Amino acid sequence: MVGSAFVEAEKRLKELEKEKQRLDAELRAAQQKISRTETNANALQLQLREMSPLLRNGERARRAISFVPTAKSSSDTLIDVRGANLRNFKLNREEQNI
Repeated sequence: MVGSAFVEAEKRLKELEKEKQRLDAELRAAQQKISRTETNANALQLQLREMSPLLRNGERARRAISFVPTAKSSSDTLIDVRGANLRNFKLNREEQNI
């Protein structure tokens, strides 16, 4: 009887050791996954900082629309806009005089 109890105890010990090894491997895999996720998250945060506008006094910097012509816009467009504004101004003044 003592001999069979000893055999059963050894068998149970081996099962528990296998279970421990399996759980240790699972834990290592989870830790590696967490480490990779943290590394990727840090890399993404750096990319977002590079792509986002600079902050001034805790607020986002606002972009202003510039009326200065760029290389893409032509001076003809600006002349057309100015001409249209002058025509509208003249029409409004004539209507007010009527």
